Amino acid sequence: MGMDWKKVVTPPSVTAAAMLLAGVLSLQTVKSALGLILHKQPISLRRDLDLMSDHFGGYEMITAESMSKEMENSLGTPYYISWVFRDSRLRPEEPGAAVRMHVAYYTGKADTIPHVPELCFVASGVHGLDSRQIEVDLEAPGLAVGPDGRVTAQSAAGETVHLPSTRVPMDMFTFRPRGSQQEVAVMYFFVANGRYYGSKLGVRAMSAVNVRDRYAYYCKIELMPGFLRPHPETGKLIFAGGVADQAKAIEVLRRFLSLALPEVMTCLPDWEEVRQGRYPPHG
Repeated sequence: MGMDWKKVVTPPSVTAAAMLLAGVLSLQTVKSALGLILHKQPISLRRDLDLMSDHFGGYEMITAESMSKEMENSLGTPYYISWVFRDSRLRPEEPGAAVRMHVAYYTGKADTIPHVPELCFVASGVHGLDSRQIEVDLEAPGLAVGPDGRVTAQSAAGETVHLPSTRVPMDMFTFRPRGSQQEVAVMYFFVANGRYYGSKLGVRAMSAVNVRDRYAYYCKIELMPGFLRPHPETGKLIFAGGVADQAKAIEVLRRFLSLALPEVMTCLPDWEEVRQGRYPPHG
């Protein structure tokens, strides 16, 4: 039996189709006229993360932790480092004598960003206690704010980098490790398209806010202040626990991040250059 097109193609259906088509064309026109880019392109790192300086100030990287292929697949990116730094100015057993820094870079389409301590740490068996927003003010000899408000910093090698701000918003997750009564904290934040975000919700909304950006990336920076103890078999110093005093943990983080963040930024795309069309080179 053939379809009765007279019943299908009715004036209301034709009107609805015309309105739908007009809406699509209008959206395309608006996007074109305003320069809106809803589908972002990936953008590469300026240099691999593991090529950033592994020593700056009084800090020196002593352990480069690696992940199994299964863990790397779960992370969702091959672009990451998990380094333990020692503060050579402190005794190994002192709180704050070490900082574990995990940096992971994502680019292209939006991600649900599931890999945050509130989920991953709890899944590993720790007892989650609290999560709150904090702000950390960076202070370093090479940090400067220009007349236009733009912030620059110097890397250990003397390279000038742009920072979004001298104040970094971040999430501090407090937990109790298995078999311990000590409360410790891990802090994390994101750098995305040249801005700081203190939570994963902010990064999720990034594409909606930066509708004129052709590219999109975000980088999670996770930090845990701690101390060092000798391995029971090898005697090699290894990262242990965290810092129980929250005020102390935040101060350790502030001192470390003031020097470490410019090193990370030498690897990330310089958003000033991206918006001026100078990066990526073929862009």
